[in-house]
Amino acid sequence: MKKKLGNARFKAVHPTTALETYESLCEQHTQIEVWQKGSTYHEDFICTSYDSNKKLLSMTAANEQSMLIKKQVSILFKLQYRQYLSTGILEYCSTTKTYSIKLGVGLFVYEQRDSFRMDASTVVVAQTYINKEYFDIADISLGGMSVKIGYKHKDYFTPKKILKEISISLDNQTFNIHEAQVIRVRKKIDCEVVGIKFMELPSDLESLLFRNINDALFKALKPSRDY
Repeated sequence: MKKKLGNARFKAVHPTTALETYESLCEQHTQIEVWQKGSTYHEDFICTSYDSNKKLLSMTAANEQSMLIKKQVSILFKLQYRQYLSTGILEYCSTTKTYSIKLGVGLFVYEQRDSFRMDASTVVVAQTYINKEYFDIADISLGGMSVKIGYKHKDYFTPKKILKEISISLDNQTFNIHEAQVIRVRKKIDCEVVGIKFMELPSDLESLLFRNINDALFKALKPSRDY
């Protein structure tokens, strides 16, 4: 049975706090990262102003003309050790030569300082293929994942064992991991959970996995209250 993932560590930001956050974002000319779901390509923008009535975030491009105009995009930025996430449509004004994002949903915050980790839930499908078998992923981050196994597999997953050429399926996206290592095995009531560390991910794979984890996290949040 396929396992699905969500995350309870992201939470919706209250409208008043969201307004203050966007204002701080613009006052500090903070850089935000913008990308389209499932793509390794991203662009950086500098925030200049925020219109709370129109939910419009105005920006200037850090590079040349954007390739994401009229696209549904995800945005990510950091303020005071906190990561914020939202989505919207990227627009461009040829007259003023400025960009804007029409924010279509609320703002969400992740307060942990380490990498994003998705925990088991009921929203995003996630499995891993190891040693010619599929296993459910309990949680995943850029550093590694926890995998649920049956007791019959415990002799294969021993601590410090090196795993070669494994694959991960996350929300219909597939990632191939060249090498990983078993860190620990924990016994649960109905299964065992294996902690697996990814070994030296290539930068392009790490970037793609990072964005897909964020997109999947945001997808998991959509049924939540949207202020």
